[in-house]
Amino acid sequence: MTDNRWTQASLNDVVETWIVGSTPSRADPSHFALEGGAPWAKVEDVTGGVLCETSERLSKKGESGMQRIPEGAVLVTTAGTIGRTAIAGREMFCNQAVQALSFRRDVILPQFGYYFLRSQRPLLNHLADSTTIRRISKGGLQRVQLRYPSLPVQERMIEQVRGPELLAEKAGQFQQLLEKFLLAVTAQAARYTTHYLPIGDLLEEDPLTGLRTKASPTGNGVPLVNKLGGGGRLARLESYPRVQVQTRQISRYSLRPMDLLLRGSTLGADPRGILVGDLPEEALVGGDLVRLRLRPSVSPAWLLAWLRGPGGDRLYENGRLQKPLLRKYRVPIPEGQAELGQKLLLYWALEEKAAQFTQWAQTLFDVVLRRIFSKSSVEIAFGEQPEDRLDRYLAQLSQPMSQFLQEMSQFQQELYHSLLLTETNTPIHVLFRQMEKGPHPSAGIQDARSAATLLTQFGLLEQGKFQEIPFSPESEEEQTYLADHNGRPIWVETYQPTRDIFEENAYAAGADQDTEL
Repeated sequence: MTDNRWTQASLNDVVETWIVGSTPSRADPSHFALEGGAPWAKVEDVTGGVLCETSERLSKKGESGMQRIPEGAVLVTTAGTIGRTAIAGREMFCNQAVQALSFRRDVILPQFGYYFLRSQRPLLNHLADSTTIRRISKGGLQRVQLRYPSLPVQERMIEQVRGPELLAEKAGQFQQLLEKFLLAVTAQAARYTTHYLPIGDLLEEDPLTGLRTKASPTGNGVPLVNKLGGGGRLARLESYPRVQVQTRQISRYSLRPMDLLLRGSTLGADPRGILVGDLPEEALVGGDLVRLRLRPSVSPAWLLAWLRGPGGDRLYENGRLQKPLLRKYRVPIPEGQAELGQKLLLYWALEEKAAQFTQWAQTLFDVVLRRIFSKSSVEIAFGEQPEDRLDRYLAQLSQPMSQFLQEMSQFQQELYHSLLLTETNTPIHVLFRQMEKGPHPSAGIQDARSAATLLTQFGLLEQGKFQEIPFSPESEEEQTYLADHNGRPIWVETYQPTRDIFEENAYAAGADQDTEL
């Protein structure tokens, strides 16, 4: 269907050539080229932007029977890690976890198709099946709907997105330069060192594997650091789940400044280790992380630098930390390590800031991308810009409600905006599941329940113990409701809202643990 500016179609209707990759037999090493050869894209190679080089390449023999991907095709990962995208910067091949889409140039610009697929990553993850290795089929991807304007409008949209994308690319390049600098400094310090000691001799206590326990259903308790992000120092705890544990567990698994945390697995792009900085509150080590607590005479900053570089390669086998070898593993102790450690602490602080900047730049890019493409969807469905519709709703709220809306958690804001802007009857449990898998996975049932009360306050839920979720709150005469896949309305069990809306906000933040539900 079309209007004066936009056209809606399935991906299958606008893709000229669709390629699902494959893998030559690894039993014959001659299928792969050590030098030269043709690029062969796998999931780990598809990281955004223009892709020209890959970690593995195919020989002429390996190319036999493979479909060649033309330059300008959009690559999208469809197995394991779903929804990563890139543009083929040259002719290449791909394996079975990657699909290549060559859009019809008369209707879709390659860059526009790339941005669209990148903006649809949450949808693609939702469409993937739940087998051992999650994947989305070619047929499932072909049925994805997109709306697109004329080519001149596409060019203007690309210009709007390119600025934030370039900023994110530059931030990533800066991080790579910092990593190269660290490797150079570490190698220089270790080059003339003859004094080596096993890590066990440097420890104040035995290595400790992190605590494994479920997150608190209320969102209360102590933060559990169960994964490592970017940067060299741990200084923020917002993204970690909270757990309720006994006092003896807090004493055993607690973190303090200058503790060193090592990952149990090197799979993924995160660093092998991180240094604990000055934390805003008490926190525990969790998951597959290993805590090393060193003697005061040893520089944790130096040990982290050595293990983050080539010095730590032998500690990991097939991507897993060899914990039984950890105490025996010998590391160089350079002269003047205390002074070197102080310089490295400055480096870790700089890397932490660089990681934050990279995250902010990436978030800006993703927000602009979502805004651009959600604008096209809402423009057709409602004949207005999404911000106009939100502004109209917000203008009808009382001052306390407007203030409360600004103080909502990210989870609640996304839920509220999704309900206002959605053009399909998305089940509320689907929204909750998407929120759980989004950038704030620590959001728990308490946040969901407080969100339900919030929606009641805004008139988006009917009063009662069990309530349907209205889909069109502005239209009382032709009221529709969010429904499941069988078309049945979704009912949620809620609790009575508190008398003062700000009391509910305080409870959601954990300020009043005695509030009755």
